[in-house]
Amino acid sequence: MSEPQIDAVAKRFYRHWTTQAGQKAVKRNWERVWDNWVDNEIDKYGLKPAGNTKATADARKAEEDWRAARDRILAEEEAERC
Repeated sequence: MSEPQIDAVAKRFYRHWTTQAGQKAVKRNWERVWDNWVDNEIDKYGLKPAGNTKATADARKAEEDWRAARDRILAEEEAERC
């Protein structure tokens, strides 16, 4: 996936959770919530390892890219709040 696609996934995550209210918006472990979101996106785009090394490497790279995008989005949001 391209960097703009990865950024779009991270923004969807951010927008989804910042618009939730009440009990649904309360999470104990946001990193785990993000991990689950990334897992779902990997499944959605067909990047889950299918038993071969290339697929495993692709899935790992996609997850690393999404984590980097999450960090960029969080840093941007923090900068806007300050």
